[in-house]
Amino acid sequence: PFYAFKSSRLDRDFGRVAVAPASDPTRRVFTRDLRCTRLAMTAGRGLCLQPAPGVTVAIQALVLDGNLAVTHRLTLPGYPSRAKVAPDGRLAAVTTFVSGDSYASLGFSTRTSIIDASTGAVLFDLEKLSVTKDGRPFHASNFNFWGVTFTPDSRHLYATLGSGGRTYLIRADIAPR
Repeated sequence: PFYAFKSSRLDRDFGRVAVAPASDPTRRVFTRDLRCTRLAMTAGRGLCLQPAPGVTVAIQALVLDGNLAVTHRLTLPGYPSRAKVAPDGRLAAVTTFVSGDSYASLGFSTRTSIIDASTGAVLFDLEKLSVTKDGRPFHASNFNFWGVTFTPDSRHLYATLGSGGRTYLIRADIAPR
């Protein structure tokens, strides 16, 4: 068992991933060249967000195995915001800030994707969920989702939903969405 984290020091190691044995968390060793803007690890699976090369604003979401080797690489639009891996390692969530959505009064909105960590496939974006409030369908063009937390069995997730200046906590059943 080990701890993995990214360096936030404003020096040449900024963003580099380091590991430390659980038995001695002060003994940190940097990995080869893995750099992440956001990093999440659990249950032998990880998620590393880093800027994608090119002229468009995009990120690469790297799905990692227990040895921090890249098993899948996805390119998603936006700037990295949040990364989360489910407690059982089966699913992951990536939230990015995107621009260009006409409803975004502040010039950006969020995009949150749920990823099957074993295949690297995007299962769905939270913006595509059927949302109900007080037993009735609830939808607005300005929905923003972030802050995903998975249940231990990856069957449900909780997330923050922002819309119309209000903030909601949602619970989602992943299978039927």
